[in-house]
Amino acid sequence: MRAVTGTGDGNVLLWRNVAPDAPENCTMQVIRRLTYRDEKVKTAKLLSAHTLNCSAVRVRVKRDAQNNFVTDILSGGSGGWLQVWRQESKDNFKRRDKSSGNECVQLPAESSTARPPRIKAIDFFPGTGEFIVGTDESDIWQVNPKDVRDPTGPAGKDCVLMVKGHRDMVDALAAHPTQPG
Repeated sequence: MRAVTGTGDGNVLLWRNVAPDAPENCTMQVIRRLTYRDEKVKTAKLLSAHTLNCSAVRVRVKRDAQNNFVTDILSGGSGGWLQVWRQESKDNFKRRDKSSGNECVQLPAESSTARPPRIKAIDFFPGTGEFIVGTDESDIWQVNPKDVRDPTGPAGKDCVLMVKGHRDMVDALAAHPTQPG
């Protein structure tokens, strides 16, 4: 994988240079589209990473409980879902749903009749399991996913509202490199 992109139709695409021996001629090609099966629905159909769009992606490399390096792709979009995809082999990533670690989290809606906000930006606090996301409602959330086999997130709520927005979208954000939320 050389690059990751999110698309307007909800896909997360992995790209690679098809001419790696000629660095002056960087020709990229899609090598994989991330998909998953919904365990709640009995179907063989593969679903896109997000239902409407994928407006934020980020790659994270961290150490797991056994001190091995693991690579995750974080993606966010409409519906308020933060998806986490764990690398299983060279170009193969699997969605970390409830059966495989439960790092996928949905941001809550403001009311019972409102839709969850669209995630516009994602970052993570290095050395922790915590994420920070910005939304189209100009909110900034700290997300603490729970993984029963590797509990790197702090105890408490999955999603904590850090900044309540006003009227503009949060299109970019960055977590402090040494001070977690």
